[in-house]
Amino acid sequence: MVAQPPYVQTLPAEAIQQWTNSVVPRLKFSRSGTFHRLQQRLGAAEVEQVLRAAGRDLERMQPQLADALGIHKRLAADGFLEVGRLATALASSGQTVTVFISIYVQPAVTRSTVAAGSLLQDVSYPHAVVLEGFIPDQTGTLKDGYLFASKDGMSLELTPLADVSALEDAHFLNPFVPTASTADTTRIEELSMRLISGATTGMRRKTVEAHDVSAAISSLGLHQTVPGTMRTRQPLTRGLGSAVYVMPQKHTVRVGSSRVPEAKLIQWFANCVAALQVEAKATKLSNQLLAQMAKRTDMAKLTPVSFQLDYAVLREEGYGEEFTWKAGTDADAVQTEEQLLDAFDVPIDLLPSTVSPTALGPTGTRTFEGKIPTSPALTLRLEVSSDSCQVRSPTGARLGEFVDKTGASEPFLDFVNRLHAMRVSFTGATALYSADGAYASGDVQVAVDQLISFLTSTKDLDGVTSEKGDEPAGFAAYPQESSFRRIEDSGDIAKAASALICGDDRKEIFDYLEISVAERRTRWLHAKMTSGKAPDSPGSLSASALQEAVGQAQKNLAFIRMSSSDKRFTRRDSSLGWQLHAAEAVGHPAGPTSGRGCWGQPAGPGQIARRADG
Repeated sequence: MVAQPPYVQTLPAEAIQQWTNSVVPRLKFSRSGTFHRLQQRLGAAEVEQVLRAAGRDLERMQPQLADALGIHKRLAADGFLEVGRLATALASSGQTVTVFISIYVQPAVTRSTVAAGSLLQDVSYPHAVVLEGFIPDQTGTLKDGYLFASKDGMSLELTPLADVSALEDAHFLNPFVPTASTADTTRIEELSMRLISGATTGMRRKTVEAHDVSAAISSLGLHQTVPGTMRTRQPLTRGLGSAVYVMPQKHTVRVGSSRVPEAKLIQWFANCVAALQVEAKATKLSNQLLAQMAKRTDMAKLTPVSFQLDYAVLREEGYGEEFTWKAGTDADAVQTEEQLLDAFDVPIDLLPSTVSPTALGPTGTRTFEGKIPTSPALTLRLEVSSDSCQVRSPTGARLGEFVDKTGASEPFLDFVNRLHAMRVSFTGATALYSADGAYASGDVQVAVDQLISFLTSTKDLDGVTSEKGDEPAGFAAYPQESSFRRIEDSGDIAKAASALICGDDRKEIFDYLEISVAERRTRWLHAKMTSGKAPDSPGSLSASALQEAVGQAQKNLAFIRMSSSDKRFTRRDSSLGWQLHAAEAVGHPAGPTSGRGCWGQPAGPGQIARRADG
């Protein structure tokens, strides 16, 4: 016969003590919590005060109905408390981290209510944990450490702790820490959100591209459920990489990890302490520019200055394929699609003062006016709330509507609002609202300094006087003083072992494309000349500011974006092989660029393929 469950009232004191003393090995800890800066090791009394307060919170969260029925019993009146247990762990970076562990556990046993007289029982372990981590200096002194606090996976109140302060934003730039010393540094490279088939489902897709996410753990409690497609890039040591596709509405990908035993929690915490200390001492972080320019913001007090339609979002939704535009029926309606797109081709300025909100406008919404340059002009009203923007017009019917393949229609502006297909800039370029939300620029000076640090110089461009120089008929190489020639000859600008492709045609997706098989890297090169005149030059050079070159590079990156509607070329229908064969069949060396390769049109007798033809 199975014995009755050992409830508290039948357990002797020594049995309770034995039960609670071995409670820690039973625990599985969540890595969701908060990190803080720690000036010095905390005192035992103040840590106990924080943990006892957490215990009272945990007690209030216990099932009240179970207590009333007498089937939920605490195994110890004061819970199990341990403060300041010393441990050491070797971080993945090779540094030894000193860790002090403080835990409060309030174990309880509950008799199952599935059936009357059931002999089953469940034991729960509500707990709070505080970890203090330090990397000793050369003298062995412990200071400037980090603290992790969690109350059963929730935030822990740390107000009584005077030596604890919040982390700077910079410490949250690398949310993943490798689990092994041989793993490469892991960081999120891209997190974007777009709509999939919005005309039919309205679903959003999130795309996460990261290095080796599967072998990493969340370092700052980032447990984020990401619906949609997730792609992972892996280090070279793990092969060429892999892709994990997750269908919306069917699966989720959890970035982070599940609960772990104490030993793994301490190891993870040591990795975090080492990584956070490295970032705290770094003068500049490699991704600080991106972080400074991508902070979520509240638009409640910001003033918009311009509105622009985001064509990219419309195209991603299937504009021209899944749905088409239809003109309105009013006499003064926009008649052609070209007129509609021309009206939104440039940013539309907004008046800085608000107008009276419409009766239907939600509370807290401010309205700003502008003019859509149609003929006649349309009044544009932008409604701005704390977290979204909506565009309206009293005569919006003049802009027509979108119609999908089923014949269902939706007014043009309603469709734009639903997709958030807009870019709204705010005073002083301090913030931007787009389909991904509202983001504000942070420390502009830091961002500018970081941008400057990206710029590098090379002696191989010394003496350049033109972008590509004169191109006489049948020329075999660009002039020695041109940027194009230096790009082809230089081993500094493009590696000698790379394939270098010239693409300077009318579309000009790039001036040069460098493909490095060894490094698995592709680079787009754009040659530009700054305005000015060389000392021995008879005239001025072609004028192109740095921002023009950068802007061109950014715009041309759109040509490499792959979507489900892009055509996948096969060997049979691709003419690439024929073009390369025709260029090589001429039988003439490529001059200074011999061995580097060039795409072009079939060459005539006695000449190589013209580089400027792409």
